[in-house]
Amino acid sequence: MNITTDMHKEKRTINVNLNGAKPGSYDFEEGGVIMEKSHGSYHSDYSDPSGSYSFVGGSFVITDVDTVHHIVNGTFSVTAKNTKGETVNITDGKIIKGALKPGIISL
Repeated sequence: MNITTDMHKEKRTINVNLNGAKPGSYDFEEGGVIMEKSHGSYHSDYSDPSGSYSFVGGSFVITDVDTVHHIVNGTFSVTAKNTKGETVNITDGKIIKGALKPGIISL
């Protein structure tokens, strides 16, 4: 499941690719094969590539996937690192009634 925020509404954005599409906890780790596990990124300002961070720890919890009403809910708390080795902690993140777009038709 791919979850993104709208860069046109908020310059701070996240992009998450979870290794699954059903309720549960998805962990982030540094390194490894990117297609075999969940991964994500944070941009402090989407228009400025120097503000890009990759998730290196933490988790994303999908609490609800509703394919009838086309919404997804979840929480996340992650640590992200940029290419300079600087880290940021994002805590108490929430996705509330996120729009579920075509592509997931059953779980």
